[in-house]
Amino acid sequence: MREREAHQWKVSRSDGKVQPRSIKSATGVRAPVPLEDPAYERWEFLAGNALRDLLYKPEDRLAGSDFFVEFPGNYEIYFEARAGKKDYYLYGHPSGDSYKAARDFVPHLFWLTTSSEDIKDCQCTLCKRSITEHARANGPKRKSSKTTTPKAATPSSNTATPVPAPAVPVTATPTSTAPNQPSTISQPAPAAQVPKPVSAGGPVPAQAQQPAARPQTTPQTSAQPIIQQPAQAPAPQASSAPPQQQQQQNQQPQQQQQQQQSQQQQQQQPQQRILPPSENVLFRDGEVVWFKNGPSWRLGIILQTTPTLPVRCLVKPLAHSALQIPAAPKAEDEMRPFLAFSVPAVSPSLVHLTNQPFNQIDWETQQRQIAQDDRNKRDLLGMEASKLAVMAIDESYSTFNRQGVPEPTPTRSFYGGVFLGSERLTAGEAVRIRPGPQEQPPPRPLPTVLSIKAIFVDSTSGTEQLYFYGDILRLEEVPAAQPPPQYTAQIPAAMVREKAFRDRVRAHAGVRHDWVPLPNGLNVMKMERDIRGRFYETERLMTVIDPVRLQDSVSKGEVVDVQAYLNNRMEAKRPYIGRRKNRSETVVGAVPFANLPLSFGPGIIED
Repeated sequence: MREREAHQWKVSRSDGKVQPRSIKSATGVRAPVPLEDPAYERWEFLAGNALRDLLYKPEDRLAGSDFFVEFPGNYEIYFEARAGKKDYYLYGHPSGDSYKAARDFVPHLFWLTTSSEDIKDCQCTLCKRSITEHARANGPKRKSSKTTTPKAATPSSNTATPVPAPAVPVTATPTSTAPNQPSTISQPAPAAQVPKPVSAGGPVPAQAQQPAARPQTTPQTSAQPIIQQPAQAPAPQASSAPPQQQQQQNQQPQQQQQQQQSQQQQQQQPQQRILPPSENVLFRDGEVVWFKNGPSWRLGIILQTTPTLPVRCLVKPLAHSALQIPAAPKAEDEMRPFLAFSVPAVSPSLVHLTNQPFNQIDWETQQRQIAQDDRNKRDLLGMEASKLAVMAIDESYSTFNRQGVPEPTPTRSFYGGVFLGSERLTAGEAVRIRPGPQEQPPPRPLPTVLSIKAIFVDSTSGTEQLYFYGDILRLEEVPAAQPPPQYTAQIPAAMVREKAFRDRVRAHAGVRHDWVPLPNGLNVMKMERDIRGRFYETERLMTVIDPVRLQDSVSKGEVVDVQAYLNNRMEAKRPYIGRRKNRSETVVGAVPFANLPLSFGPGIIED
């Protein structure tokens, strides 16, 4: 089947559930199909080409090529022998049911490539059936005219639903015109509707001695890594516990009264709606990171992130086009965000290359003159080249997932995400920003972020300018009894988790935390230079960077300022490069041409 040109896709996210090795059906018994069975290749071929038809326009589908998609983790093909033939089924869906054909699985496969974690956004038959059954099981029951005695120890229908509880549904954000008062633009941009938040697809070890390039962190961190402490989930709010069997009838009216009071309180207080996370992972495909390379640190680009726990990333070291270094799997505690370290100075012997475009440097000649056949010298030259490469990458950006809503104009195009320097950002998440001239710094080191509603490139001025549109919010610590803020817009999941973590740590002080919009901070536009970088959750990043300090601060009821561990993009004085066509063009020269173009799965569609 693969005699023609073939393209292999892999969907990294999975909601697959491990199934029994033998499944009884109404007509027989079903068993897993061996991986070498032709059925796997046939199903991967059918699903891959169907997914291609969903993601690409007809003129972009590469006629004459075959597309295969590797099924997500825990999705397996089973067979059942009947009447001298085999029938095939795909198992792994959380409901425990199966897909009867590859085309039936494609809508679910497409949903897995997006950032949505709400099964209501999936159009496959199994998810629709699960939603219907879940609603039926939890819906209001018709009252019976007969008086019946409640049965003791009867399990609630809520606990018997086989489908996982769906994420908080995303409510549509009403479209609006361009902001009235752009915070960083001298003249207002032409009016344009702002799209709903879109999906991207689909959301650190101690210092070591290094022979050539030693990254420097801004704060002083511990030199002794400690076993990583597991992140504690936010403590659930108090709720009515099920009564004992003998007290069930007596306490039922009291429970109903408490529930009514709780519902009334919830209706009186505006609730902040939650966006599904774009990616609940610390390191993302396509990002440039520092990774542990023996006793030293090295720069690399993430080619793939596994959906399994613990998370592992396949990292391709950055060097130059004449040096082939194989990619290596790395765990999270062997990696750091690029902005967690400063790039060391380039060797004096290569300073003369800093003013040349990196992809135009003759690295074969440099390697022959400097390293010759010395393997160690070649490796050191590769490390020096990676410093030059990342300087160019940090001053570049490329967009992905072009959007059709709102309607593009001749000078404005909207995108679902952007590779901004070393990082990958998407609409619907938060980013760290530089304060504007009228914005006062907070009295305490609390984060100020832009909750992104839209990302677009505008060429009205004759040159392409990258803009981020959204709301500027600051996390504030307030007395627990203070009324909640009136801001009710959708909030990225990382911001919600940050609030929950701080509320838990600071509960002893009788305070809570709220995301509050700054004055004139709603519906503003920020330019590329205003973005400092990704917003990292304190607990998530500190667990990797400095778990000892995190544990110590939490035990004292304090929250460490994780922002002090991060540099900001575009702080060094380097030549600005601007927009690149795609990620491959951005890193060209830093990896051998044989490894290009880069592909990050069907969820990332680049130009």
